[in-house]
Amino acid sequence: MSKTNAVVIYASKYGTTEAYAKDFATALDLPVCDYHKCPALAAEPGIEKVYVFAPIYRRTVAGLPEIAHVFDPDIVERVFVVGMTDPEDKETIQFLEDQVHDYMPRASVSLLGGKIDIDKVSTSDKMLLKVMYAFEKRKAMGERTPTEQRLVEMVESRQTDMTDMTLIEHLLENLQKN
Repeated sequence: MSKTNAVVIYASKYGTTEAYAKDFATALDLPVCDYHKCPALAAEPGIEKVYVFAPIYRRTVAGLPEIAHVFDPDIVERVFVVGMTDPEDKETIQFLEDQVHDYMPRASVSLLGGKIDIDKVSTSDKMLLKVMYAFEKRKAMGERTPTEQRLVEMVESRQTDMTDMTLIEHLLENLQKN
């Protein structure tokens, strides 16, 4: 891939999204910045592409409004959504893609596996997970989406790690083809 004036911006609550973003940025030798600290970077002239890494938090792709406010949404090349969404859950994936395209209509979307360790999340997030778990657990197994089933299994096992940092290599190969 030819060197361009590109940046990698990420939103991360517990660190998984940040790890993906930093690996990606390192591989491409690009600057990387937390979305809270990126306005100064956005003010630099000549930025042609933005790659966004954002987690799913409470069924929302975190950080999109803030990033779209600071960077021109038309230069956002790709948004990497990190979370527990099952790749077979087409309905949820479409919902997430629609969120991304509301803020960044030209961006392509890729899904990356996330990680949750219930013992390490905040108290409010633990409470939210318990409420979501109780709601999903009442549904018959056949009525749950693959992502809802994954939530039930994750809460029962107290942790889930779907991260795969080797995916960064595949993402880079795909970018080189485009």
